[in-house]
Amino acid sequence: MLFWISLAIGLVLALMTAGLVLSMSRAERRARRNLYRSLGLAETTVEFLMERNRDVLTELTYVRREGEAKIRREALPRGANISALRASAQLERNLGQGSILGDEAPPASGMSSATDGQTRH
Repeated sequence: MLFWISLAIGLVLALMTAGLVLSMSRAERRARRNLYRSLGLAETTVEFLMERNRDVLTELTYVRREGEAKIRREALPRGANISALRASAQLERNLGQGSILGDEAPPASGMSSATDGQTRH
């Protein structure tokens, strides 16, 4: 009888320990994510740093040394944030045409624009 009681108590302690370890790891990730966000890092940078899953001081040194713009360039092609890439490409195209608001410039001398044949989504 004493064997079954000690076995049950041991099983409960093992399950509680596993649950505690799981909740601590989730709390640590949540705290790191909140720290990165409170430091004003962009969401793509936060996702990139969370994916790397390294020490916070090492990551902050990396961000300061490399610069957030370079990290975003590294993170965007890996991630599923294609809308940011499309918006950036659209902005570059509009700036190249001399328009900031997204209005396309009329084609010069009757030639069609390069984007006329492309389908927009």
